[in-house]
Amino acid sequence: MKKSILAILIILSIGCTHDFFGYKASGDQNWQYAIETLPDTPLLNQTIHLKDVTVHIVGNRSQFEWPIASSANSGVVGYATTGNEIWVFGRAVNGKIVLNQAVLGHELNHLLNFTDPDVANPDKLEEVFE
Repeated sequence: MKKSILAILIILSIGCTHDFFGYKASGDQNWQYAIETLPDTPLLNQTIHLKDVTVHIVGNRSQFEWPIASSANSGVVGYATTGNEIWVFGRAVNGKIVLNQAVLGHELNHLLNFTDPDVANPDKLEEVFE
């Protein structure tokens, strides 16, 4: 009986891994696979300095300051401004803030593009490949 209960507890603890980790790993892998399909550029070595970047992490759409993003029916999940600000959703888990890394990276790409047009606009990547 004790062995059966122990086996059930082990199975349940293994099966309790939060879906978050599977989705995150899948997204990370897909981005890495996408980057690896591009030709190597071993001589690329560029530094971009961003001054006074502010990241606003909000838990509710109504906290976005851009009216299009704060609208209840908006699909915006983050945005960047030419004033070096990034706005993203976050969630508090066990006293730590968790961010969507893909959205944060996308918005950081906007700041890099605003500062240096050699960095592709992440909303217009298709144009880069034309």
